[in-house]
Amino acid sequence: MIMGNGIDIVSTLRIKKAIEKNMRFINRVFTKKEIEYFKEKNYSIETIAGYFASKEAISKVLGCGIGKIGWHDITIRNNKKGKPLVCLSQKATDYANSKNIKHIHLTITHNKDYAVANAIGEDKEPSEFIFDNENTNSDPLITMEYVRSKLVQRKKNSHKGNFGRVGIIAGSVGFSGAAYLTAKASIKSGAGLVYSVLPNKINMIMEMKTTETITIPVQDDDKGFFTKDSIDEILTNIDKFDVIALGPGIGVDKNRKDLVREILKQYKNTIVLDADGINCIDDVQVLKKREAPTIITPHPGEMARLLKVTINQILENKIYYTQMISKYSKVLTILKGHRSLVDIGEEQYYNTTGNPGMATAGSGDVLTGIIASLVAQGFKPTDAANMGVFIHGLAGDMAANKKGEYGMTSVDILENVPYAMKYINRWR
Repeated sequence: MIMGNGIDIVSTLRIKKAIEKNMRFINRVFTKKEIEYFKEKNYSIETIAGYFASKEAISKVLGCGIGKIGWHDITIRNNKKGKPLVCLSQKATDYANSKNIKHIHLTITHNKDYAVANAIGEDKEPSEFIFDNENTNSDPLITMEYVRSKLVQRKKNSHKGNFGRVGIIAGSVGFSGAAYLTAKASIKSGAGLVYSVLPNKINMIMEMKTTETITIPVQDDDKGFFTKDSIDEILTNIDKFDVIALGPGIGVDKNRKDLVREILKQYKNTIVLDADGINCIDDVQVLKKREAPTIITPHPGEMARLLKVTINQILENKIYYTQMISKYSKVLTILKGHRSLVDIGEEQYYNTTGNPGMATAGSGDVLTGIIASLVAQGFKPTDAANMGVFIHGLAGDMAANKKGEYGMTSVDILENVPYAMKYINRWR
């Protein structure tokens, strides 16, 4: 049922004059994503006018007009077929909910002189995701609206015990940074308590680098790697963790393979398996036999090794191979890269945040820490996977905005994680 409609007509000459008078007009009215789209269209006045008219039309549908909500509370996007899609902030969504508007259809027409936007609000229940055709006809995108709907405000009477215990089994001599980044990302994304289980030889490094992490040094070999003597010691500690992040920087050999296999077999809660944790798996049956959820976060090279195919095969058939590993091994798969692909077995979701500057050492460790933290805080593994890649990418976008894509590091991503989460909730 139609719950409201709005039409707006704007002169393209009026928009052109407004831009020429003050270029800040564009930044005041349009969001970063919209401006990026304008750039792709060579700042077409017709396109800009169409978006301007759309925001006016949508505000009329909501019954509030521009004033009670701001220009940036409405974002217009286009899928590959050119269909305009409407994204609302929480503030604008509240107005929509007050009129029982669940979905807004938008059409835009324009010529040299005028742009016309027609918005229709319906009470049809929408998907949590915005759909487009960039990848397939049915694969949804992870959006700001979806993540905001999940990332609820914390209760005032909360304490650290409410936000879970993350156990991180990571690191070796030369790769203490992997353990550090994973642990620190878990802390910065809200975990109540973070424990770092690591080889004894790098314990002092971790103690010096972070004051918030509880370290559990275990027996290692002469080179500072986990060994077979580490296994029993680690297994005595894992039951107190709500989730385990396993693998960053541990290296690969028989001892490490035995360690990963035993933890996968014996731990009864969710495991986030990353990096060398994935490379230590010779038989995916060990994943398939787990009753608790497992989230794996391979990049194309790690997935290629796991499935015994080439990297090019992975890149050319991302959907096929992520579906294959998720369904066969009963895991949640995050194939990292441009527009990271999250596969939960029956459905796949594409991330909408991130940039090439995030292709840097340690970036994946930060992602692993975020996802483990969200699981520990009580989010479902499927939501934690989707939310984690979005928050990680948004933190990367914030880092790139400050430092550019060439010089940003994984620490820059890490430092922006709290700000990304604050930005997601900025309208609450």
